[in-house]
Amino acid sequence: MKKILIYLFASLIIVGETTAQCFPDRHNTTWFDGWISCDEAENPNPERGPSHWIMYDLAHQYELGQVHIWNSNNPKNLDWGIREMIVDYSTDGTTWKELGTYTIEMAPGITTYEGVNGPDFGGVEVRYLLLTAKNNWGGVCTGFSEIRIQVHGVNAVNDQHMAKTFDAVVYPNPFKTSFKVEITTKQNEAVAYSLIDVYGRELRKGTIAQPQNVNYITIGGTGLSAGIYYLKISQGQDTRHFGVVKTN
Repeated sequence: MKKILIYLFASLIIVGETTAQCFPDRHNTTWFDGWISCDEAENPNPERGPSHWIMYDLAHQYELGQVHIWNSNNPKNLDWGIREMIVDYSTDGTTWKELGTYTIEMAPGITTYEGVNGPDFGGVEVRYLLLTAKNNWGGVCTGFSEIRIQVHGVNAVNDQHMAKTFDAVVYPNPFKTSFKVEITTKQNEAVAYSLIDVYGRELRKGTIAQPQNVNYITIGGTGLSAGIYYLKISQGQDTRHFGVVKTN
């Protein structure tokens, strides 16, 4: 039976199928093949506070299933691996729901390491996935090598997305100097956007008076402090909200 999977390597997303081999899920032992955080930063979920975290924007909503994770597998830095991980998810990047807190075993530091099963989303629709390290195995930095997530109902989700007349994608997120917004629409009404800080102040705004089917805007971060901001994009009765994070 084929399984549709999302592979997440720090910021890379690949949708594909599994293949069989002697150790089909082995992982190498290099420290740089994965995500590592050595400094805490403001979390996209305000409830978490400054922390070690990574957020994925999957671009569309997917019905997620079983998670499989490979912890930090470099023999010299096994204690960098995540020990307890808080999993949050969102459909808009602003309103977060907690799936739970999960303990991840320390990796063995061998090339035949096949990872461990993590949480099961059970078909919950997710666009933004936020992983926050609550603690690690004692190292000065925190991270993991890779996660893999099963997807349920891929065709149904994609068909639903294609039927939409208005949608947007924000990248990169987090950003340092600026971020881009790709807006797709089948309508002729003007598109308005605004960037708001946590105090409700409107810091950036603009309008696309005559939108095309695909539109691109760039929002600069000059003068913005590191932290969380909220982007609102609207066209007629349709509105999209995004949480964006500026880092130093």
